[in-house]
Amino acid sequence: MKQRKSVARFAAAALILGSALAAAAGPALAGENSTRLSVAYYLSTGDYGLGTDTDTEYIPVSLDYYQGPWSFNLTVPYVRISGFGTVTMGPSGPIQVSHTPGGGMFGVYGAGSSPMGSRTTTTTTATTSSATLTKVTESGLGDVTAAVGYSFLPAAADGLLIEVNGRVKFPTADEKKGLGTGEFDYSAQVDLSKPFGALTPFVTAGYTITGDSDRIDYNNVFYSSIGTAYSLTDAVSVKASYDYRQKATDDADNAEEASVSLSWLMNDTWSATVSGSTGFTNASPDWSGGLEMAMSF
Repeated sequence: MKQRKSVARFAAAALILGSALAAAAGPALAGENSTRLSVAYYLSTGDYGLGTDTDTEYIPVSLDYYQGPWSFNLTVPYVRISGFGTVTMGPSGPIQVSHTPGGGMFGVYGAGSSPMGSRTTTTTTATTSSATLTKVTESGLGDVTAAVGYSFLPAAADGLLIEVNGRVKFPTADEKKGLGTGEFDYSAQVDLSKPFGALTPFVTAGYTITGDSDRIDYNNVFYSSIGTAYSLTDAVSVKASYDYRQKATDDADNAEEASVSLSWLMNDTWSATVSGSTGFTNASPDWSGGLEMAMSF
């Protein structure tokens, strides 16, 4: 298993690096290059099958650069998790790693201090267990991600748009504090969309090769999304989608969520997006909400 994953990770890294080099060397399509800087705040809560909530906060700062059909992204997040060791932070939000408190990212039975330093603890009794669980709060730098994408632009404005991208997650978060998986991840993704007037249906499919840590054997996962965007005006649009992700470990569940968002293009420079979602399985937050502010230049 480890050897096959190592070969797959090497191949994925070579593909992503090759795409980046091609982007740097290849000509751009006609049009101006652009840069986008954004900061967002996402809050989610859910019991993940325990009967008492785990809360996560995710604050990413992202830099996007667009050169013709190519796009490049770098995201540096701050993460805060208050829970029982069954949830950690993935590249796009919280992921369940275990059904069992203490069987995941850090021990939670009884009182005690973290071997990594200061830790905030509150005693909470889960309704699914007679044991007393210690709710642990950890925070710090999350896993940094870098991505490169290419858009196959349609000849007509209402044609089919195909976007492909590769992403690498770097293990910059502290795994012992439960803020990340502690390993590199490699993802490949395809997005399809086609406008029909103000309505633009879309579908996404991707696959993540997940690194195994010394503590947890992670699964490689398929994920997908299907939905539609609708332009209310030239400046305001709404989007709704159904999202699916395979279970991160054998001791977790598949994740299923429905999400909605509202985006407002204030002017040529500033834009804002508010979003919310609800989950349908123990691997998904019961609800989440977020706000993003972005500046383009």
